[in-house]
Amino acid sequence: MQKTVGIPRALYYFQYGPAWQRFFQELDYPVVLSSPTDGKLIEKGAMLSVEEACLPIKILHGHVAQLCEKGVTYIFLPRLISLLKGSFTCPKIAGAPEMIQSAFTQRPILLSPSIRAGENPLTACYELGRELDRSASRVRKAWTVACENSGGPVEKRDPEALRVALLGHPYLLYDSGANMRLREKLEDQKILVCTPDEYDPEDLRERAADMTEKRIFWSTGEETVGYILALLDNEPKPDGFIFVTSFGCGVDSFILNVGQRLIQKKSQIPYLELSLDEHAGEAGFDTRIEAFIDMLERRRERGKSA
Repeated sequence: MQKTVGIPRALYYFQYGPAWQRFFQELDYPVVLSSPTDGKLIEKGAMLSVEEACLPIKILHGHVAQLCEKGVTYIFLPRLISLLKGSFTCPKIAGAPEMIQSAFTQRPILLSPSIRAGENPLTACYELGRELDRSASRVRKAWTVACENSGGPVEKRDPEALRVALLGHPYLLYDSGANMRLREKLEDQKILVCTPDEYDPEDLRERAADMTEKRIFWSTGEETVGYILALLDNEPKPDGFIFVTSFGCGVDSFILNVGQRLIQKKSQIPYLELSLDEHAGEAGFDTRIEAFIDMLERRRERGKSA
């Protein structure tokens, strides 16, 4: 029976998933993905994780449970300590492999190389190669192929559409099951949605560093602050900001405050916070989004008539 590598559609999968898949495929290991996040998966993950875990960690547990049921040989869950030099992921993200080991006593083999910014990424790849019985030369080739950027079509955008910028962690912004299809709901109403992946992360970090005396400790928080500054310093500016956060997130509680102050100081652009957990109701969520969009539309109309 051929050995397979399972990858949960959670956490930083939404940034690096395609590269991870390509890497294992180049090593002749078929990749099995968990299904997209839904309510049942979130409920399962909440049951398996510790009570104080945030929503993204609960979602991770649900995805891992599904991969266990699919009978994969390995589960790839890297220990992401830092993605950008000088900043770090939150402790729960860095400790995710240990949480999974504790929650799942009967599980496939975990592939959890430690990844730190500033270190040669091939070090983690060679560690995987030894675990998967692949030569160093083959691992180097797989890594090179995985890093290739295939690009994609350029999206056509209506310059007259309302522009709404989404702020937050990638695993909340890009997981439609976690954020209750937020982006799709905005786009259904002809809203032009802006996200941080439209900018170079290094540029965002430099913008944030120029604003603060001391660098922000968390990589996503630093990028979020830099993203806000980039949007406020350029034209056209967004008509509104939506910060997507998970209930009880310590990093977000700090970044949320910094972001609000920046927006209030440099503009009068409206701002909406959407806090998510496994108990969040979609009806109330939709009502808040609709009310926010109505307010943005009225605000724009008043601006035209002024």
